[in-house]
Amino acid sequence: MRVKIKLYLKAGAIEVWLVNEQGEIQFFDANGQRESSSFNVTIDK
Repeated sequence: MRVKIKLYLKAGAIEVWLVNEQGEIQFFDANGQRESSSFNVTIDK
């Protein structure tokens, strides 16, 4: 998945979200993993 994150970012994505089977979300940008999204969104589980 780390390779895919890099490829998405290289292709121009501002941010990549990974959601696992338990619904946990990880956020990544060009600087690495973030605590939260840089977008103003609310995510309900």
